[in-house]
Amino acid sequence: MKNLSTDIRREIRQKLESRKKALIQTKTDYQVEAKPEPRKDIPDLANEELKFNIASSLADHELHQINEINGALERLEKGTYGFCESCDEAISAKRLRALPEAKLCITCSRERENLASTSQHMSRV
Repeated sequence: MKNLSTDIRREIRQKLESRKKALIQTKTDYQVEAKPEPRKDIPDLANEELKFNIASSLADHELHQINEINGALERLEKGTYGFCESCDEAISAKRLRALPEAKLCITCSRERENLASTSQHMSRV
């Protein structure tokens, strides 16, 4: 983790912890929103089911982000934070400040996005 100063690591840790706290609250809000209310007619039931599905999907997304943050915090503890999981090169401090849970350097991230885009295009053909 020699690529980042102590101040930058502290800043990133605070950012991750703050974001995690906000995501946990948002996830909880979505879960509360997803709880069905007693209704009797079919349109209300359909509306409740739609509301439940949307809130559940959003809560799942928040959980995924929380897991990404937990992974970043774990990497900080292990001393592997800030290095690309693909090429082992240092991830720029600028990228980590913008996306503290980043696992890939910008080059590897773009390559992965291009590969995913290409494979999606090929599956449509």
